Amino acid sequence: MLESHGFYINKFFGKFSYFCAINANEVEVQFSQEVDPTSVTVNNFDVLDNSYNNIAVDSAVYNSEENSVKLTLSSDLDTTNAPYTVYPDSEAFGIDEGFEIDIPSEAPTVENVNVTAGDAATVEADIDLADKSASAGLVNSVTDVTDTTNTASVAGTTAVTSGNLELDVDNSSFFQGGHTYEVEIAAGTMEDAFGNTNDEAVTYQFSVESNEEAPSIADLEYLASEKVSGQVNAVVTFNQAVEAAGDSSVDLDIINKQNYTTTPEAGLSAHFHGEDVTDEHPDLELDNNQILIENVNNNVSMEDQNYTLRLAAGEVQDTTLDEVQNEVTEAEAQAVDVIAPEVTEVTLQSSESVELNFSEAVTHDTSKNVLVDGFDENGDAVNGADNGIEASVEMSSDGQSAVLTPVNDGELFITGDNGQAEAIEAEAGAFVDGNDNQIADTNIDASASKVTDEAAPVSTKAVANATNDISVSFTENVSAVGSDQPSVTVNGVEYSYDDTSSAGSVAGWQAPDTLNIYDDGSAFNATDGGDSVVVPSSAVTDGEETNETISITTTP
Repeated sequence: MLESHGFYINKFFGKFSYFCAINANEVEVQFSQEVDPTSVTVNNFDVLDNSYNNIAVDSAVYNSEENSVKLTLSSDLDTTNAPYTVYPDSEAFGIDEGFEIDIPSEAPTVENVNVTAGDAATVEADIDLADKSASAGLVNSVTDVTDTTNTASVAGTTAVTSGNLELDVDNSSFFQGGHTYEVEIAAGTMEDAFGNTNDEAVTYQFSVESNEEAPSIADLEYLASEKVSGQVNAVVTFNQAVEAAGDSSVDLDIINKQNYTTTPEAGLSAHFHGEDVTDEHPDLELDNNQILIENVNNNVSMEDQNYTLRLAAGEVQDTTLDEVQNEVTEAEAQAVDVIAPEVTEVTLQSSESVELNFSEAVTHDTSKNVLVDGFDENGDAVNGADNGIEASVEMSSDGQSAVLTPVNDGELFITGDNGQAEAIEAEAGAFVDGNDNQIADTNIDASASKVTDEAAPVSTKAVANATNDISVSFTENVSAVGSDQPSVTVNGVEYSYDDTSSAGSVAGWQAPDTLNIYDDGSAFNATDGGDSVVVPSSAVTDGEETNETISITTTP
């Protein structure tokens, strides 16, 4: 409110109480009724001088606490072109008339003195003051009314800057909590943008707040960081305004009372009132009695349960000159789940079915793809980053497991655990728990230690490499079950197992990774393919499972 400066108008214009110049290019508009904040825009206020020249409004900032708006103008107001008139938009505010801006005509007065250090204080007036160069002569004297033996002289660094009188003295312990002071401001020091000045010296008494109560934790909230995945931060609310007692890091303990463990966390980054923390929490603005501590789960895995945060002594202090520091203080709150779900086991059930088991219940976002290394309908390998066989996902009723099957007919998954580490690729966000934590890596960890191979090798294609050489590929590497094996037939001709067989020399078949059939002549059609190959059951194995009977036709 601006009544102390002598230009508050106790009138009500519909939704408005007054229109007052608070600086050369700033006007405060006070609303008398609730308004829609979205109506407070630069386009909804026109400002004209006494010759009806328009003065552009550069910004309109709404203050919800005071139900007012500050208009910043493109040029300064002055007494020559006064009066100035504000025309609010009739549709936005429901009133169709202009209102005169009240320009102050009385000298500024002292509104408050804020002591910032033992030798410094800020004198705030009821209006922004014009800058004055540093000079001890701006203030005649400042005295300690409580203790007259406590003296100080005005320092030459005293100046008017940024709208306030910054008072410095030559005694670093002059201002003390619980004391009352009187300042005498020299005539002409306090001048506003409109030429109003104090023609005589101004005296003002003020007291410095004293405090003996140590800061203690009044409330605690754990938050999941929106900047660092898996990180838990803590908003600590104290019983009074606080600031850092030293550097902006703190030591604390995280206590799990369910298993009686205490985890020390040292040197954690802390943010105080006035610091921007929107990179961590976009909607968070710290009050003067709050701090944000980052990464309180640095050395402990916090689950969805209560944890006590015990702050070490001497980490924060009050904002008075007494600088009372906290003793050991603690509070308890429910933690947030930031632990990403994991795949705990991969079961290769068959070439058309893979089961995933999760560390916790998850849901599947059907708009997110899951790919599995495998083979297309032609038997060609499909794998690698952002590639693979598209899988449909069927979740179990409890969310603890999922079964993957190929979306398209004729496509197969690989069935071997060797080299399986990046065989399954899920699009980010495909699997999430109830707290929106997603599997940390899009390449699901399916390392051999997590894989159970129950799948038998299945043929993917047979290729006539030459007139005496056919290779049959499988969904995984295979070997012959043993030397005493049934024959493989090609076009009805039997080929016995012989690990010494070779194309054009010794007829037979062998299975070093793939199954190879060799003819000692030129019996195979390498030009057009079409040879009919039959591999009997239990001829090859992946080391655990054997094949079923295979009938397949070669391609060239």
